[in-house]
Amino acid sequence: AGESGGRHFAGSDIETVVKEIKRNTAAYYELVFSVKGVPEDGMRVDVQCERPGVTINTLNHSEQEKPYKSMETLKKKLFALDVVNGGSWSRIAGKVVRIPLAANQSTKDKESGREYSRVSVMVPKLMQTKALDIFSLWVDRETGQVEINLVNRVVGDNVSLQILRRKKGNVYVAMVEPERVYCVYSIIK
Repeated sequence: AGESGGRHFAGSDIETVVKEIKRNTAAYYELVFSVKGVPEDGMRVDVQCERPGVTINTLNHSEQEKPYKSMETLKKKLFALDVVNGGSWSRIAGKVVRIPLAANQSTKDKESGREYSRVSVMVPKLMQTKALDIFSLWVDRETGQVEINLVNRVVGDNVSLQILRRKKGNVYVAMVEPERVYCVYSIIK
């Protein structure tokens, strides 16, 4: 955890661990910057604070980020999570726009009894006729659970997906055009 700038929390008393995590994440700053020409072996940045008692957790080492189109599937899923959560990584790497759903219709599978949302999202003109990474994301902020599905396909002016409905959490659709890293997303209510 120290190499990534994070911390490891352990203990048998889960309430104490949760309180410690909340205390450590209640207030923070995120410093993000882009550097052209990072050396092959990465670079080192030291962050210091003049205020006594402040603890700073930082990455010990940073390497040049791979372009989105060269990322492995897991990293693309993390990128999509950053898109829907309003994170800085996706906004530095590309352009992110929230768009409305064109349609959202509930259906029930007769065999399983599960409920689904059949959603339709209008595709911006500059993303049409291109192969897009299309994500459906379920995020339960209470428990921290996340489920992310990814398909890549060429799209027209509209994308339709069938997504399992959940009792808790938020469901999102995100699309990323890999070449220019143009990202759009919608939240499904």
